[in-house]
Formats: sequence, structure tokens, C-alpha cells
Amino acid sequence: MVSQPLQVELIFNAQLAAHCQGLLAGFVWTYHGQQTRAQGSVADQAALFGVLKLIRDLNLPLVAFRVLNQ
Repeated sequence: MVSQPLQVELIFNAQLAAHCQGLLAGFVWTYHGQQTRAQGSVADQAALFGVLKLIRDLNLPLVAFRVLNQ
């Protein structure tokens, strides 16, 4: 059984600098007031954990996360 990639949205409580966008290649970044939203796909749950680990390691202010296609 082959699973579909996960479509996810990450919401940060800050306007992240443009160089942060390169950290999540393939994600679409939008700005809403003081929030930054990144939407994109990850291959599987392991890839998702890698993204979340990167966010934690960089101390980015993640305030919300959701899977869009579940």
C-alpha cells in the first residue's frame, strides 16, 4: 500500500525572514499580519517529523500545525 503525501500547514507567530523559506523547499509561504503560514507536502510521517525537528532546532515560533488532507 502506497500512502499519499501529507499536505500540511504550519503557522508561525512571526513574520519569518525570506531566508527561512529555503529551509522548507516546495512550501508556499504567505503572510497574515504578524503570522507566517507555510503550506506544502511531506512524503510521509517520518519526513513530517524531520520538518518539525528542524523547526524546533531553529527555535522558530510555531503556534499551529495541521494536516490538510486527512
